[in-house]
Amino acid sequence: MQPVALAAVILWPVFATAAAPTCSLADQSKTPGDLNSCPKSSLFSVRGNPVVTTGRLSRVSLEGLYQRSDGSFHAGSQCHPEHYTWGNTTQCAATSKDFVYWEDANSWENPRTLWPSQLFDIRGVFRLFDGSCCLALLDQAAIRNPRQSYHFPTGIRDPYIFTSPTLSNLSGNSSGATGDHFLTISSGIHAVAPRLLLYRQNSNDD
Repeated sequence: MQPVALAAVILWPVFATAAAPTCSLADQSKTPGDLNSCPKSSLFSVRGNPVVTTGRLSRVSLEGLYQRSDGSFHAGSQCHPEHYTWGNTTQCAATSKDFVYWEDANSWENPRTLWPSQLFDIRGVFRLFDGSCCLALLDQAAIRNPRQSYHFPTGIRDPYIFTSPTLSNLSGNSSGATGDHFLTISSGIHAVAPRLLLYRQNSNDD
């Protein structure tokens, strides 16, 4: 008996297909078409940061992203309105109703919304309240604490870390923390008043 070679034939159905959707990013004045057809990481950088064309925004994560009372969105970011390289960093912001079109807070000519403009701003706790599209400056600092450089080359910023024998001796600490270091973070209750959150080190061994 001779071996017989068998061949299997598989028939695949053929379907008519429509033209594949296109994604064109060459013309920035037009929408790219079907976003689902765009290559991965072609619209945004891999770190999830906005891709900007002007160089005013630094390549850092957005700060202060929240929805405002009118339904629009506010996004803060570090920016460099006076130069195109790193340095002279200030805080800028923009608002949007759809995450596509953005409008600078203030204007593109003066986009700054938060920057050290007074002597005690370097001490880390700004005197601010949530009374506008971003923040408004008050006449006096919310807290008058001495500047302590520690090991930070640019001085202390929010959060502010310090030691206080007076606070250490106070009773009523329900958390059981016994450390010597305290930390403050600027905060507030919307439409009520600013608040300064106070934290204590669990123990000196931490």
